[in-house]
Amino acid sequence: MLHFIARDYESSVTLFREALKFDNSNYSLWNKLGATLAHLGRAEEAIEAYHKALDLKPNYVRVWVNLGIAHAYKVIFFINSIGFILFLFHLGRI
Repeated sequence: MLHFIARDYESSVTLFREALKFDNSNYSLWNKLGATLAHLGRAEEAIEAYHKALDLKPNYVRVWVNLGIAHAYKVIFFINSIGFILFLFHLGRI
């Protein structure tokens, strides 16, 4: 958790994955891994981790909230990508 607090998210991902090797039934660890991946902009991986947490504890509200946020990141990224492509088209670059 100290790496996460220090915003060293890559190290946090490594440590959460290492911890999950020893206890892959820990829904809280799966959620924390997902949140860390989301902070890194890795929404697809975060969503996978959240689904693993939900497989273990389907009524874990925090995971449902985080899952919604991760899906929102994907939509925002998609909309921004379209905007950038339209901007390049407007400039005559594509």
